[in-house]
Amino acid sequence: MSVEKVNKCAPQTGCSTVWNVLHLAAENIPTERERDNVRCDAEAHRDALLSGLETLGVLLSESNHGHQFNDYEMMSIGDFIKSSAALINGMNTLITGCDEMKKR
Repeated sequence: MSVEKVNKCAPQTGCSTVWNVLHLAAENIPTERERDNVRCDAEAHRDALLSGLETLGVLLSESNHGHQFNDYEMMSIGDFIKSSAALINGMNTLITGCDEMKKR
């Protein structure tokens, strides 16, 4: 897929750039086998992000609070969680898109 095609694509309002790129990518995967590969990759990345978030949550909730996080650490954790949510939604969109194309 060319950069020109990405630039010409009308983005969905209210959606992240990640969502728009993944949506465009899903529409341009030429074969069912390639869509299956992309779908499997999306599931693996989504599951890894969910696992990482769960681990982070457990570590933070079970910590003895002996470590005080500085502002940078808290911002980094917050940015990671926000990015993870956007990426997980993007992976779900990609999985759904691949499934819909398979039905066609």
